[in-house]
Parts: sequence; structure tokens; C-alpha cells
Amino acid sequence: MKTELDEKMAELNETRAVEIEMRNKLEEGQKSLNEFEKKQAFFHDKLGKLSYQNVTYGLPFRSCPTQQTNSNKRPRRGTRRRRRPTLVL
Repeated sequence: MKTELDEKMAELNETRAVEIEMRNKLEEGQKSLNEFEKKQAFFHDKLGKLSYQNVTYGLPFRSCPTQQTNSNKRPRRGTRRRRRPTLVL
């Protein structure tokens, strides 16, 4: 009879430990959910305040400046890049 009681008490203690662990996880989940809902409300409010604005590209702003390149001309003397010697091991 004593051994049966000890076995049942051990099972009960294991069940209680699992229950406590599950409650802790549930509380953590509830805290995370509350934080998420607060952040969601904050950013939903910020998003609602945003509006579209038309932007025109023209003078004095240029979207991409034009560059003039003459590929037919040879570079001036002294500005040509010199090859580095290859390193052989």
C-alpha cells in the first residue's frame, strides 16, 4: 500500500511540474501577444497618418546626371595604367 501511494504521489508531482511549466509558457505567450498588439496598434496609427506625395524630377534636381564620354580618344600620356607583374609561386 505504501509503494502504491509513493507511485501515485510521484505521478502527481510529475503532472504538477508539467502543469506549472505549461502555465509559465502560456504567461510568456500572453506577454508576447500583448507586446505585439501594442506595436501593431502603434504602427497602424503611424501608417494611417502617411500620405502620398507627387514628386517631379526636373531642374534643379536630376534623377541621373548625364556624362559625356569619348571612347575614341586615347588616354593622355602618363595616365595609362601600368600592368602589375604577376606573382609566380
